[in-house]
Amino acid sequence: MGTALGNATHTSFALAMRAAGVDIRKMRTVVFNSGGESMTALLGGHIDAAAAAPSAMLPQLKTGKLRMLAIGAPKRLEGELANVPTWRELGVDTTFDLWRGIAGPRGLTPAQIAFWDRVLGAVAASPEWKQELERNGLQNIYKASAATAQHWKAEFDEVKTVLGELGLAK
Repeated sequence: MGTALGNATHTSFALAMRAAGVDIRKMRTVVFNSGGESMTALLGGHIDAAAAAPSAMLPQLKTGKLRMLAIGAPKRLEGELANVPTWRELGVDTTFDLWRGIAGPRGLTPAQIAFWDRVLGAVAASPEWKQELERNGLQNIYKASAATAQHWKAEFDEVKTVLGELGLAK
């Protein structure tokens, strides 16, 4: 399934399964040492499904050895993954962006935060970044610091609930 219990990939899959009516407490989750190991197990028929980042699946999708069933993004991806439906398109009311963040030390001044918002916003708007996203089948969901904090706060309760159901959090 993934490389760690409770990581973003595991959580996104559990949220989708729960929204589809599956009792996630009864799911059997296998943890692998790498995404490559999970793809090997999937291709060998040793597991029924695997959740992974699109970039981990692209090589096998291109050869026709793998079929991506759904994505957790709010809207379809572009390029080679444009034909993959979202969970919502399949009638499963869930989304879950697998994001990455950059954190700074406690006590940054407003001027320092504004500096990093400008720098990181420029990177997210650059042609090089857009090419990297396209190459890996990802969407640009950059959010400046205030919007990121709001997103994390809103996501926290939902993730805490599903991790509690999985027996991974109190």
